[in-house]
Amino acid sequence: MLFRNSMIALCHTSFLMLTCWYISKRIRYNENYIMLTISILKNDQIDRKILIFFLNIFLPLTITSFGFAHDFNLWVNDGLDKVTQDELRMSRGENVFNSVWDGKKVSIWGAKNEVVSFNIIIENPYRKIDSIRVSLLSLKSPEGIELKGTKREENVDVLDFTKRQIEIFMVRYLKIKGLSQLAYTPVYDERHVPENLQLPYKGKEARSDGTFNQRPGANKMYPDIAIPIEIAGNVEIEKGHNQSFWVDIYIPREKPAGLYTGNVIVEINNNDYMEIPVFLEVFPFVLPDKYNAKTMVWMNEPDVNERYTGIRWKDAGAVTPEIKAVMDEIWFKHHQMAKRHRVSLITQGIELFRVEKLSRWKYILNGELFSSKMGYAGPGELQPGDVYSIGTYGSWRNLKEWDKHSKTAMWENSDNVVEIFEENYPHVDYFLYLLDEPQKDRFGDVERWAAWVKENPGSGNRLKTLCTITVPEKQLHMPSVDISFESWGEKEIWQNAIRQEANTGGEIWAYNGWRPASGSFMTEDDGVALRVNGWIQFKHDIGRWFYWASTNYRNPSYEKHHIDVFGEAATFGKKSDEIHPKYGETGHNFGNGDGLLFYPGTDLFYPERSYGIKGPIASLRLKIWRRGLQDYEYLHLAKQKNSEAVEKLIKEMVPKSLWELGVSNKRDPTYVHAGVSWSTNPDDWENARKQLAIIIMQKKSSRY
Repeated sequence: MLFRNSMIALCHTSFLMLTCWYISKRIRYNENYIMLTISILKNDQIDRKILIFFLNIFLPLTITSFGFAHDFNLWVNDGLDKVTQDELRMSRGENVFNSVWDGKKVSIWGAKNEVVSFNIIIENPYRKIDSIRVSLLSLKSPEGIELKGTKREENVDVLDFTKRQIEIFMVRYLKIKGLSQLAYTPVYDERHVPENLQLPYKGKEARSDGTFNQRPGANKMYPDIAIPIEIAGNVEIEKGHNQSFWVDIYIPREKPAGLYTGNVIVEINNNDYMEIPVFLEVFPFVLPDKYNAKTMVWMNEPDVNERYTGIRWKDAGAVTPEIKAVMDEIWFKHHQMAKRHRVSLITQGIELFRVEKLSRWKYILNGELFSSKMGYAGPGELQPGDVYSIGTYGSWRNLKEWDKHSKTAMWENSDNVVEIFEENYPHVDYFLYLLDEPQKDRFGDVERWAAWVKENPGSGNRLKTLCTITVPEKQLHMPSVDISFESWGEKEIWQNAIRQEANTGGEIWAYNGWRPASGSFMTEDDGVALRVNGWIQFKHDIGRWFYWASTNYRNPSYEKHHIDVFGEAATFGKKSDEIHPKYGETGHNFGNGDGLLFYPGTDLFYPERSYGIKGPIASLRLKIWRRGLQDYEYLHLAKQKNSEAVEKLIKEMVPKSLWELGVSNKRDPTYVHAGVSWSTNPDDWENARKQLAIIIMQKKSSRY
């Protein structure tokens, strides 16, 4: 009898194990074990003591083996909290709840024609994980309307945006070995340093003591490279590390508002399985395809050509028709990737004076490149490019057709440029890039060239001119220049200068980024930094935000002329011979990630890191900047509904930026004791975006 009851109990235990395993794979809730155990214990034919004996032995094995007690921990954020690769927050019992994650599900929302995102963090506190699979195959509405994703194994062109609305990226990391002195000054005020790298400080001047290694984020691996999951290969996680997977979801403009649901599926080592519910609320308004937030980013085409083909110049003798076609394809893909992130690219801008003229640019300037037949879908679809820089960084001076010493040459060429654009692309914001960041001894040259354009008796006098100088400098030394830049400085001087510029019709743009006046583009800056810039651009009515480069793959000042961009964070400036005890590996104009928003999809210089695709891989900084540019569109729409509420919200979110910070000593206006004025908590920015959405929808829906 005892043997019979033991065998029955063993069979029931085995059944319980398999049933619990199946349910845990599908539902994941502990209550299933409890309910099944209770129901079996109610069976009078089984000796309960024997059954409990077997449960005590086998149930822990079931839980461990079949995934109820997972070998990993998982949580989610919105991506603006930069989690370095060594952090095991959830495993250590820290609070990981946030605006998109309540511990059980992902809750996000967005407008039509917006890209919304979240970031999955998988922590590995126990033993090496040999394989990870992450997928989100679809999000569906109750009516069956679908947003599509792909499986990792699917043979999909990751640069064709028409195939899916859901993209998953495996995130790669870069080690921060020193401070980016190019974008902030750590010498006299510790608050200038990004929050995760600050030492303890005291006093009104925020003085600090300590070493670089004592900085919380020193020598940590920072997330930045977004590898499409379809080309990422096998993903492993070492014990004591985490791994992020970034998810982008594009909400097409034609999709109806409402709730879309689905599940992220995570598989570890082919035997540990978890499903994460995702809830996406689509709001009943559309972000415009014609971007109100204007941008401009230089693409260094020779650097790109060299990384992908080994040849820098398109007109080099070694360039065959096949290589030229590859160069063109890569060039187009960069423009599409930029458009997808609401950014506009410029190049050297001397094609007008080559045989090719605007043969490639026409596809951008007429919008054809951003069509489904060219593999594009997303924000700005079919919208023509809106900016063209002529002779970027002053390169027009190297053209034999454009003698920089001749007023006649200036008149003839400016006439030619204006006629081409007014006849073919009147919507384009085109200009002559006179000179970049000129020293005082070149101010006279810049003013002379700008004056020549204005004195032109022909159509060329309508050609705008640009120089990367501040508005006060321009007014004092180069008044004929049309486009100058807003920055940081003495408040009263800037207020007067901006007022004067408005009266004379000059244009004011922004250039790069410098803490604490704005967010910077450095890899180690706060996660919210580039999102904030969208708000700053709206607040100051900045005509266009110019970032100096997106494909800076060479650094003449650096030890390695060709930067290993997948292996080292430093991209600009000269590293000092000795490591600074307080600032780490740094030096004059040193920058981590400076000038780099696109990583090369093919890298012939470091082939072991190459992914073999004919187009760029986006950085997380580019995606975060897009958040800010989308916020700009929210601000634009909301201001039309309630300008007073929007102005109040802007002041709350960005109390002081750019020249509003002022200076600490007017007799020496070269420094300011201040930190960033805005919150570095990503949830605060999501809450602000929600407030804007509510304003926009005031007459659209009674639900919000």
